[in-house]
Amino acid sequence: MKQPQKLVKFSRNLRKAATEYERILWNKLKQQWPDLHFRRQHPIIPFIADFAHLPSKLVIELDGQHHNPEQDSKRDTLLMSKNWHVLRFTNLEVRDNLDGVIREIEKYLQR
Repeated sequence: MKQPQKLVKFSRNLRKAATEYERILWNKLKQQWPDLHFRRQHPIIPFIADFAHLPSKLVIELDGQHHNPEQDSKRDTLLMSKNWHVLRFTNLEVRDNLDGVIREIEKYLQR
C-alpha cells in the first residue's frame, strides 16, 4: 500500500530529529538483532510508529513526558485492529533498564 507523500515526508523528518532515547534504542536493536529489519518512524496510516518490525507486525513506541495516555490508548486500539502488536516503553525505561526493554521485545519476537 503506497503511503501518502505528506506522511512519508513527515516520517523522514522525524528520523532526522530522533530523540536521544530513540537513538539509544535504535542502536541497541541494530546491535542485538543485526539480521532483523526494524524500521524507524514507519508510517502506519494514520500514524507513524517509532519503530516497527514488519514480519512480526510489532510496533515499539517510546513515551516521553509529553505523551497523552488516553490518545495512546486510542492509537494502540486502532493499531491492534490492524493486527499490530504494540509495546510501549518510557524514555526512563530505555535510560535506566535498556536490557529489560530488550528482553520484553525479545519475548514478543520469540512467539
